[in-house]
Amino acid sequence: LTTEDRIHVKITDANSSCYKVPQSVLPCPNGTLESSTSSAAIQFNYTTSPFSFMIYRTSTNETLFTTASHPLIFEPQYLCVKTALPRNANIYGLGDHSDSFRLPTFNTTRTLWSRDAYGIPTGTNLYSNHPIYFDHRTTGTHGVFLLNSNGMDIKINDTESTDGNATLEYNVLGGVLDFYFLAGSEDDPLEVSKQYAEIVGTPAEVPYWHQTQTQHLSFSSTFSRTWFLS
Repeated sequence: LTTEDRIHVKITDANSSCYKVPQSVLPCPNGTLESSTSSAAIQFNYTTSPFSFMIYRTSTNETLFTTASHPLIFEPQYLCVKTALPRNANIYGLGDHSDSFRLPTFNTTRTLWSRDAYGIPTGTNLYSNHPIYFDHRTTGTHGVFLLNSNGMDIKINDTESTDGNATLEYNVLGGVLDFYFLAGSEDDPLEVSKQYAEIVGTPAEVPYWHQTQTQHLSFSSTFSRTWFLS
């Protein structure tokens, strides 16, 4: 599952069972690290007691994800993981929602729970859930994907520290902590999207006949309304 551009971290409770996204719904991506870990674009490191882990970029030694200084909670119906973010973090994703494209970092909560919101009010969770975020920095763009289908709140806040740095916190109702960390690229923000597609697959292309039919129906509906009003 781990490649030169991807690290898979899965934290479970060996003494209990819980729901996991089945392979029939989302098969594990292919991939093996063919060479040594030193050649990988990102690295994994951890501390045993108290347990914490971090992901950092090999070329720059920059920390991309770290749970240091933040307790990791793993209970049957509550999981909590918090990581540090840079000042004025550029965070995107965590859909489906009606928030701004670049997510606010001031006391923001992104709820991942499918719902249909009439009128699509601002700051509302919508039809689908995608627990993936992209962190765009001047030093590169990387991604973090949490494979967990339970309801969750993801909080982004820049008021907890005196230096202006932000944090991102997962609050999940259950399941396991099944993370995929994507190295992305130092100069091409599109690369992280391609790496994400290697995990979840690419969307099906809309048939040309369907698009043409939709345009025809739209025209017919408009014509009918015009005729009726006249």
